[in-house]
Amino acid sequence: MSPSVTVVMATFNGERYLREQIDSLITQTVSPKKIIVIDDHSSDQTVSLLHELLDNCPIPNMIIEHEMNKGVSKSFQDGIELSSTDYIMICDQDDVWDSRKIELCLKVMSSEDAMVVCNAEIVDNNLKSKEMTMFEYIRLPIRFSGDMIRLSPEKMLRMSLKRNYVTGMCMMIRADLAKKAMPAPSSMTYDTWISWVVSSYGSVVFLNKTLVLYRQHNNNVIGTQKSKEELSNYYQHRHKDKINQYRKYMSLVEERNSVSLIEKDALQAAKFYKQRLDMDSYSVFKGVKVIFVNLIKGNYRKFTPSGIKEVLKDFAGLFYSK
Repeated sequence: MSPSVTVVMATFNGERYLREQIDSLITQTVSPKKIIVIDDHSSDQTVSLLHELLDNCPIPNMIIEHEMNKGVSKSFQDGIELSSTDYIMICDQDDVWDSRKIELCLKVMSSEDAMVVCNAEIVDNNLKSKEMTMFEYIRLPIRFSGDMIRLSPEKMLRMSLKRNYVTGMCMMIRADLAKKAMPAPSSMTYDTWISWVVSSYGSVVFLNKTLVLYRQHNNNVIGTQKSKEELSNYYQHRHKDKINQYRKYMSLVEERNSVSLIEKDALQAAKFYKQRLDMDSYSVFKGVKVIFVNLIKGNYRKFTPSGIKEVLKDFAGLFYSK
């Protein structure tokens, strides 16, 4: 019997691009067994459009409406928990899938794998290419000799100590492991947490094929100036969120330590992160000392995505929190 796939989509006020995305799911060369859509209390015509597109669709589907806004992570969590197939694929409301996305991800997924992560092409609102792929955008630290590379749990988790390299809409995940990862901590994005959990149970395949058109919207606000008080609050809030995040990470390390995953590196990274996250409670003298000790040990290079930039962030957080 062929492996089965559920597509889980989260929607919120997504009427503008929804038709293109749904059409790209229906025309897959290998159809999903089910499409589950969780709408997070949209105030536009999203739900009406979903029924228009899916009520007569040959693919079994389910549309669930939240009675109040609960956030994207809760939407995906609800969809994952309702799934009953071998694999789950996460779907944003405003992207467009290549017609072979399910087929090609299934083709490289083996029984030893926990997850397949495909590449995506970054496009504008009108699907015009920005001449950059997702792997390039996130600076994926992998050299491909072919179309794919399979990373062991140890390799993937060590890489994840620096940053999250997995985007939800690029995932195909073993359903049993996705459910094991739920719920995601409130301080983390759902895809970061899923990546951490599932990659501790099996290999991860990075597939260097652009199988999604990923819309990067133009409504982001960047370069906003902040007062000293606002910056202080920002860094304090950032530290509190990160403390909760890495407490969860350390719990995961302890839970999976029986299979010797990342062992020394994980404990060293956890200690390093804890020192960084406590920065706002240090005196300036102690904070500067902690930063320089970790810099000399190479921890910023080993456990952060941008090295010296993270050093500067810690200096900024140290001084602006005073």
